[in-house]
Amino acid sequence: MSEDTSEETSEETRMPPSSHFGPRSTPQSPPPSPRPSTAPPLPKSSPAATPTSPPTSPPKYPARFPIRIGATVFGTPTYFDLGAAAKEFQTFITDNTKFDLQWVSGQHPPLSIKELQDFGNGTYFINPATLSPENAARIPSNVAVNFVLFDTLSIKPCYGGLTYHQKIPFIGIPFGNPISWWTDPPWKHKVAAAMVHEFHHATSDLFLAKGYKLPNADECSKFGYTSANDPGYVNCLKHLYKQITDEMYNAICSTI
Repeated sequence: MSEDTSEETSEETRMPPSSHFGPRSTPQSPPPSPRPSTAPPLPKSSPAATPTSPPTSPPKYPARFPIRIGATVFGTPTYFDLGAAAKEFQTFITDNTKFDLQWVSGQHPPLSIKELQDFGNGTYFINPATLSPENAARIPSNVAVNFVLFDTLSIKPCYGGLTYHQKIPFIGIPFGNPISWWTDPPWKHKVAAAMVHEFHHATSDLFLAKGYKLPNADECSKFGYTSANDPGYVNCLKHLYKQITDEMYNAICSTI
């Protein structure tokens, strides 16, 4: 038999076109390293300092606080020295408060009985609403407090002192023969005792208008003072006036 010399045809293995695998990527070089900066380093900024306010110092108050006081007298006392009584009042205020009293004074003839208010039972008292226009004009208006001392003529007054609560407190203080026997030891003058007591009521009105409330001078027993252990209520009045602070003085005197 003849030998088959025909070559066997091997089946060619075909590779799929390269397009079947997608586009080939070009190999990339690694990114260049950043060059070191030759600029000098910037200084580090420190946090901004918080501005501070200078410490506030307490207000500097004066040693004394001036206050203008009206003193209008209707009549002339015969059984005591009005100047000495006024001095006793001023000495007490100077020793126990920081007020510097500045007086606006005047003296005039007695009031007529028609200018006094009838409180019944034969008692009368001064009232700013019943004064004649002429006498009302004699009472100063450029003051903080007004004292009005008046002769009771032959009539017994119903009070030893009375404060009318108005913009400028009006303090009525009586004197006269029907009350010449009135005393209030250890005060030398009953008028001085009444002035000290009523002045506390009047200044309490001024403080209250500025938002400050003082104890009531008519309620000494609340603080342990009685007529037995504190004749004339001298110590009670000292205690009450000591309640006034520099801030309170300044509120009504406006010195700073």
